[in-house]
Amino acid sequence: MSGAQVIAQRPVPGEPRPYDFPDTVRTALGNGLRVIVTPMRGRELVSVSLAFRAGSSDEPDAVGGATVLAARALTEGTEVRDAIALTEAAERLGASLHAEAGWDALSAGLDVPEARLAPALELLAEIVRRPAFPEAEVDRLRDERLTDLLQARADPRRRADEAYVGTVYAPSSPYHRPSGGLADTVRGLTSSELRAVHARASVPSRAAIVVAGDVEPGTVIATVERLFGDWSGDAGVASPTVDDRAAQESRVVRVIHRPGSVQTEIRVGHRGLPRRHTDYHAIAVMSAILGGLFNSRLNMNLREDKGYTYGAGAGFDLRRGHGPFTAR
Repeated sequence: MSGAQVIAQRPVPGEPRPYDFPDTVRTALGNGLRVIVTPMRGRELVSVSLAFRAGSSDEPDAVGGATVLAARALTEGTEVRDAIALTEAAERLGASLHAEAGWDALSAGLDVPEARLAPALELLAEIVRRPAFPEAEVDRLRDERLTDLLQARADPRRRADEAYVGTVYAPSSPYHRPSGGLADTVRGLTSSELRAVHARASVPSRAAIVVAGDVEPGTVIATVERLFGDWSGDAGVASPTVDDRAAQESRVVRVIHRPGSVQTEIRVGHRGLPRRHTDYHAIAVMSAILGGLFNSRLNMNLREDKGYTYGAGAGFDLRRGHGPFTAR
């Protein structure tokens, strides 16, 4: 079969099919917690996410990495159960618990069959409202992060990423470092700093719980009211404006020498755009065309046409502040 015949038989995009998005029910509890429920008939596996508007960009520089570590520690034990008992309780329900944090938010969530949603939500309420941050588990998580940072020194890609943001953003900006912190700040983190992160983040009026699956909105809202209705927090706490200043206005070329590396990592970019930009959707499409897909312009040119690299890409990292635009 000739090359022309192979190309001629390649599939082409089909006509877009109509899709009716399910209706979403939105409400708020008396304490300000927003509840968003999307019924999806036939989807027996329900997904739940409880997100707080408090991320790594809100933490003091001296405890950089505390928010990411606090999120990881949420599922490591509560005032009611230790880590093993919590895992066993989730497994008995067929549920998976998870928690994570990024620059703009800390979130905890679960996936569980609809028939066991209510007891699974009780577990979620337990880890969010009554975390223990046991010292032994926090020490283990901190040591794992320090080991990861040490391994990063041998990874050209991660060294390039770290040097890049450190060059683009001013030292006063949290974007000057990775969201998980650096060794100098992570090394001093204890349960005390993680509890402070939790206290700052757990404000119902600055949080939302999102539930999607084959559920009845009224039943879900009633369960959330029972578990979170009496939850209180300092409503006066607000996310500060993110310091996203650039380090300089002129062009900078920085070379990181790592003897023995067999490949070169390149980053080109600058301070970019915030997520709440009026042209967000156009920006997302443009980024995909430029460098967000395998057949994007950069990859097709530098990899497929010229054979200069194993891969090339580019795009915006949109955050509450002006995240970076990077070609890599």
